[in-house]
Amino acid sequence: MTTPKTALITGAALRVGRALALSLADVGWDIALHYHASEKPAQELAKLIADKGRKAHLVQADLAQEKSVSGIFPALKKQGVIPDALINNAATFERDSLKTLEQKNWRTQMDINLFAPLLLMRDFADHYKDSDGNIINITDGLAGWSMSSNFLSYSLSKLGLADATRMFAHALAPRIRVNAIAPGATLVSKHDSRETFVKLKEIIPLKRVSSPEEVSDAVLYLLSAPSVTGQVLSLSGGLNPAV
Repeated sequence: MTTPKTALITGAALRVGRALALSLADVGWDIALHYHASEKPAQELAKLIADKGRKAHLVQADLAQEKSVSGIFPALKKQGVIPDALINNAATFERDSLKTLEQKNWRTQMDINLFAPLLLMRDFADHYKDSDGNIINITDGLAGWSMSSNFLSYSLSKLGLADATRMFAHALAPRIRVNAIAPGATLVSKHDSRETFVKLKEIIPLKRVSSPEEVSDAVLYLLSAPSVTGQVLSLSGGLNPAV
């Protein structure tokens, strides 16, 4: 019998991360669920995964703190888990612009959205010893558009993660493949009303937003595509296909 593979998903307890965890569990993956403050939703998700006959391993960490991030893989190793795939999904999304730019907000978004994924990619490469590892970074298909809509630090952090994807793909080949998915608008955020979210469709060439299920399908594709590395798969509906 083939040993089930394990995927570490950051920010797994809620929203897209939750959908990714359930989707992977449905096709036979065990899941390492990272969370920060969402302990109860993470525990509830772990139960759902167990109900599907898969294992769920919980790991808590503050991605804004380097020491906490560096403790994720050792904590999993104590549970007997060395992930076969890393999905850098967690992110913080706060407004700022050239006029409102300040260091605290900049650092928080850069630490969580870019520096933490870099550390985790490094640690994944150090801990994973086989020859078919996978890293998938969740970037943002609207990052350039968001930059002009008062999300400067967030956009730059996600654009940086897309570039890091390509850099790590070369650095870690051929043992580990590194790709990214760049969703467009997917779920209503705390910064937008549902009305604003619906209006966004009008500026998208395909006149539709992406969905957590589409992101999950893209993850499953990348995990199953052994010749694909260094790619950023845009799900932006054509609004920003070059991200």
